[in-house]
Amino acid sequence: MGADDALMEEQGQGLLRSPSPLDKPPECYAFPMFQGDCDEHVEPAPIPRSAYQDLPWAVAFLANTALLIGLLAWLGRKPDMSSEANFNVYVLFAIGLSAGCALLLSALYLFLIFTYARQAIWFSIWANAALLTALGLVSFGCGYVYTGIVACLVVPLYLFWINSIQNRIQLATEMISICISVLRKFPAIHGVTAGFLVLSFGFVLAWSWTAYSLFDQLNYHPGHKWTVAGWLFFSLMWGLYVLQYVHHLTIAGTVSSWYFDPTEPGSPIRQALQRSSTQLFGTACFGGLVIATLETLEAVARCC
Repeated sequence: MGADDALMEEQGQGLLRSPSPLDKPPECYAFPMFQGDCDEHVEPAPIPRSAYQDLPWAVAFLANTALLIGLLAWLGRKPDMSSEANFNVYVLFAIGLSAGCALLLSALYLFLIFTYARQAIWFSIWANAALLTALGLVSFGCGYVYTGIVACLVVPLYLFWINSIQNRIQLATEMISICISVLRKFPAIHGVTAGFLVLSFGFVLAWSWTAYSLFDQLNYHPGHKWTVAGWLFFSLMWGLYVLQYVHHLTIAGTVSSWYFDPTEPGSPIRQALQRSSTQLFGTACFGGLVIATLETLEAVARCC
């Protein structure tokens, strides 16, 4: 048997095979402009699945949250709902009504996105233009000349922006269609989102109770109020952003598993949630820390 015959037999048995496009990383298919780099692609060393990213920042966030909970357990007291405390039932009713209307409008918009993605995008764009125009007309009618002038200047800029992005509406429509496909394939995503909303609401409720109790005690030490207020605002922003980023990592991990590795066994939502709440939790804490610091600095600058 010659060398060529032996080579053909090995190829027939599957011992040798020619390079396949599937040997390239997923980004080569999503971003063809990197095709030149993909031709010389060298597979990087795999990251261990048990590796925890940015662990010190996760520890710092948990310590800060534990401090909030500890203060709540130590100083927590029942809010005074008497008339002397200026609690108004109508204000609470208005807050609840606003929240309910926001949920209904969000559900309606989600239904429109599911059914008419392109039309919903254009409706949002032109609705903003109509609101800006109405703002200018109402401002002039009520005597707010400067606000009307600003609105009149913004409207042409907004129309120019619409003209410049109209050729990208199709791309946005396709991206929304992909998201809808993921939502239909994994309806449990809605449950994950609802769960994070409940966690965010609970965190805000606990933070509010802690702030109320802490400031009630600080009435006897007014010199520390600004320092405590800054820390409370920072803690609120940090906690909310961490929850938001963990939720984002969960959804992004689910979509990535569906797009790049659809044959992976197990539930991609459960696996993505597990990764985002363990291995990637420190990364979410670090990102939330950066944004919360900037938000706090901005709030301090506005107050000074």
